[in-house]
Amino acid sequence: MRTLVLYLLMGTLCIVSESLQAQTIRSSSTMIGAGGGFSGSPQFLMNSAIGQPESGTSSSPIFHQSVGFISQTGNGGPHVPMFSYSNGWNLVSLPLKSPNLAKTFIYPTASSGAFAYYGSYQQRDTLQIGVGYWLKFTGSQLLPLQGSPVSNDTIQMSANWNLIGAISTPVNIENIIQLPANLISSNYFGYNNGYTITQTIEPGKGYWVKTTGAGSIILKSGGSFSTEPKPSIVEELNTKKMNSITFEELDVKMASKANHILFLGSTSEKGENQSNYEMPPTPPWDIFDIRFSSNRFVEFLPEEIKTQADIPLRIQTNEGTLKITLKTNDNLDRKYSLVERLGKKIEHTYKLEPDRSITIKHDNEKSYAIHIEIIPTEYQLYQNYPNPFNPSTEVQYQLPRSGWVTLKIYNAIGQEVGILVNGEVEAGYHSIEFNGVSYPSGMYFYKIIAGSFSSVKKMLMIK
Repeated sequence: MRTLVLYLLMGTLCIVSESLQAQTIRSSSTMIGAGGGFSGSPQFLMNSAIGQPESGTSSSPIFHQSVGFISQTGNGGPHVPMFSYSNGWNLVSLPLKSPNLAKTFIYPTASSGAFAYYGSYQQRDTLQIGVGYWLKFTGSQLLPLQGSPVSNDTIQMSANWNLIGAISTPVNIENIIQLPANLISSNYFGYNNGYTITQTIEPGKGYWVKTTGAGSIILKSGGSFSTEPKPSIVEELNTKKMNSITFEELDVKMASKANHILFLGSTSEKGENQSNYEMPPTPPWDIFDIRFSSNRFVEFLPEEIKTQADIPLRIQTNEGTLKITLKTNDNLDRKYSLVERLGKKIEHTYKLEPDRSITIKHDNEKSYAIHIEIIPTEYQLYQNYPNPFNPSTEVQYQLPRSGWVTLKIYNAIGQEVGILVNGEVEAGYHSIEFNGVSYPSGMYFYKIIAGSFSSVKKMLMIK
């Protein structure tokens, strides 16, 4: 069943089916002409699957998905652009020169204030061309906007991250003029339940971009669009070869609301420009966002890693329940887990296995990190530390394969006086504490048996 949205605009009843938003429609011309008014008769090629005519000459509304708006063209009358907005938070911008710039006039159904970014989020009651804003809506909807088209705009940029707006026609990022040259130092990011790298600045939407310093960019109507989609920086980084971790935010009914993917690469895949992987500032408050603490969506194993490493995460979620899935592509002998800490203390370690999901309850009081452990190639028992000790010491050992392990303590005359490990242990690096508070001072031995491997070392307790 199709849901109909009705608007009475300029004496013409406009009926819009929300189901149109799910269809694939392509445009053969720009939506809004240059000059002080709207063009007379834009032509659109409609996908026949939605039962619409192949030209824009009928009285039916026209949906232009690539620029996110609908135009009513009834009986040769004026075009009334209607812009689509998703349920929840959107990145928006003024697509037209409106006679009234008040946020409440332009977006009367928004359920939040409009937040611009100037080093931090700042609420604005009056909007302006060229600026992007965070704006929240309750439910997906279409809004009619009236005004004069914006055919070009010069946007002043500050150093670091900027939240910019668009003009009335799509602009390929390759056609954006930078003053000075090479001002832009990042990808252009849009937002659709998560940040997305984009090649086109679309009317009515807001975008993040980072600069090397102060300057300006110029957006102009016209310019060419490649018929072949250009690979995004994610594709250029060969992330398909990297390991990935998908984080899904679940609602109270355990249904997926949004998901983000982070990538883990090897040092050889690092490349020269770390800014390629950098993400824009964290979205406002209750928006789901996850990234590495380095502020990147791709992270690499440290070059100095020998046995294990932690890569810290920054997680922002309003729901609190997360579903996490690991996908591995590198065929390397590594173990992955999610470590949850309260302060410096490890509260919980969640094992991550390829193509198997876990569900956790996120706690804002705790910190999280991806723990990566290199699986050793041989068995080994290490010397305890400290040694001599009083009254406790740490014993470490490594296993190239999972299996049954015993680790026992003996006194100087060979009598068994304690058992540290007696059970199934996974491959990897392990550490266990021996507390000798109830034992007398003296020489002790500790012995490990794992499969056909055995090893004995001595330790000295001095009280």
